[in-house]
Order: sequence, then structure tokens, then C-alpha cells
Amino acid sequence: MAFLQRMRCRPVLTSAHSVMLHRHHLSHRMNSSCTGPLFPYGKTDFASIRERNQFFVDNSRFIKELEQQAESNILLRPPRFGKSLFANMLARYYDVNTTQEQFERWFGGLDIFEHAKSAEGLKSARQYHVLKLNFSISVTSRPGEQLVETLEGRLNGLMNDEISQFASKYSLNVNPYDDDALRSLRSAASAVRSSGGRLYVIVDEYDRFANKLMLDADLGAYESIVAGKSGQALSSPIRSFFETLKMLAEDGTFRSYTTGIAPIALADASGANHMWSLTHEPDFADVCGFKRADVETALAHVDLRPHDVKFALNLMEKYYDGYRFDGSTEPLYNP
Repeated sequence: MAFLQRMRCRPVLTSAHSVMLHRHHLSHRMNSSCTGPLFPYGKTDFASIRERNQFFVDNSRFIKELEQQAESNILLRPPRFGKSLFANMLARYYDVNTTQEQFERWFGGLDIFEHAKSAEGLKSARQYHVLKLNFSISVTSRPGEQLVETLEGRLNGLMNDEISQFASKYSLNVNPYDDDALRSLRSAASAVRSSGGRLYVIVDEYDRFANKLMLDADLGAYESIVAGKSGQALSSPIRSFFETLKMLAEDGTFRSYTTGIAPIALADASGANHMWSLTHEPDFADVCGFKRADVETALAHVDLRPHDVKFALNLMEKYYDGYRFDGSTEPLYNP
């Protein structure tokens, strides 16, 4: 009971659900003062975590591994596994608007930093116009609204909003199409090419709303929004979106990275057959998730008595351990 009371008065301990823990060593920034909670519970903003000197585990070496893969990749992992934080780190790493001073603050001391300064690394680090999209939209509708039309409108509005901010951020002349976000996306890609730049599209939670539709057993809406009709490339918004990415991928200056939970929506949408799946690649087995050493490292930064540490390890092993992916050398904890 005393241990549980200590946990309640130390909410940062529960933040192990969301932080990325280091496989090999803690960043030197851990020796600096931390502003705010040491563990950034529920936070996925890589730059903010680094700026505030919060607990962070270096999985940046996978950026180099990613560059050896195809131009368009997808990684699937269970919920709360650190996918969004990794995606946000990619965005900061590749963003042409990331200044040298920011890059050194955020990536200095991380595994990828030396590679970024090499002749090979300089070809990609801070070299892209990055468009981030997140498909975590609500799947509810108001009385009198048609769910399919509502979801199509939300997806369209979400993408157009992000493309508008993208155009403003990079001072690009993008023609907005209020009723056709995919046309806006093609316009944005054209504007990037015209400026002599390269486009990197990062899609987070690609299947979040699709999974909600399946769980709600609204298969009619799922078919209309995700699956579409076999053989008809533009028969659903998601199928059309991935068909657009596939078209953009024909340009040698384009890259994309997509995250999600399951392959079901991807298979049903079918338009994403140009992407390479990293999900079962042994080299990416522990890109997300914690090893036991990571959890022990986290607990070392919490003021607990030895028997409380053992209790916490046993508790987390019981409820969060046991995930294995192709290439895993040990079971992984769900963060």
C-alpha cells in the first residue's frame, strides 16, 4: 500500500506509457535541468521533449535504417507504442525549415547526429518540405447528418487545413481546392517541385477512424470511406488518397512514411500497394516498444526503494510485457 501511495504522489512514474526509452544510453541532455515533468506523459512532440530536457530514449538510429528502404514505407504497431513520437522526430529531422541551431539542440548527442553530418547524411537531413497528416478524426455525426458525407467532409477539411499551413510555412504558391483536398495535395507537390525542393509526406494514424468504424460495426460507412469498390481507384477517399501518394511516388524527389495499427484498412483500400511494409522487417523489430533495460533505466530516475523497484518491474512485466516482432531478441513492453 505504501508503494501505491508513492506512485499516486509521483504521477510521472505512470508516464512510461508514452515516452521513448533509450536502447543503449541516455542522452547527455539528461544531465541538464529538466523543465516540467521528467517523463512527458502522453506527449508526442519530439522538439518539445528535447527542448525541455525530458526523459527520452534514443531510437534515432532507425532514421538511417529507414533511408535504406523504399521511398514509401509503412510501420504498423499496437496502440500507444511510440509511433507518433517517432514520426514527429522524422518530421523535425527532414524539415528544410529546421535551422542548424535547432537541429543541434534536438539531435545533438543522439545516435543519428554524426550520420547527419556525414556526406551521405547531408543529402537528406533538413532537405525536405514536410507535410504531416493525422487521420484521427471523429466518426460520429449529428442528428440529420449522413455519416459518410460527414466523414468525407472531415477528411477533406483536415487535409486542406494542413496543406494550407504547409503552403504558408514554406511560402509556396499552392492552389487550394476546398472541395477536393487531393487536388490541393497535387498542387502542393507541384509547388514544391517548382521551387526545386523535395516533398516528404508523413501520415500518422492512417487507420484510426477506419478501426472505429469497424468496431462500431458500421460496415456501410467503412466500405464507402475506406474500401471503395474493387478495381475502381477513386471509389473511396482513403483509396483515392493512397492512389495519389502512389502517383507522387513516381517522382524521384518524393518520400512518404505512414503509421497505423493494423493492415486491414490498408489491404481494403488497395491503393497503397506501392509502399514497403517495415512491420515485419527484423531490422525494425524494436523501433518502438521498451526492452527490460529501458524500463529499469526509467525506474532508476525515480526515487524508489529497491523492493519498490522490484514490485514495479513485476507489475509492468505482468501487464505490459510480451510483445514479439520478427527479429525481436526479447519480449517488448508496450510503452
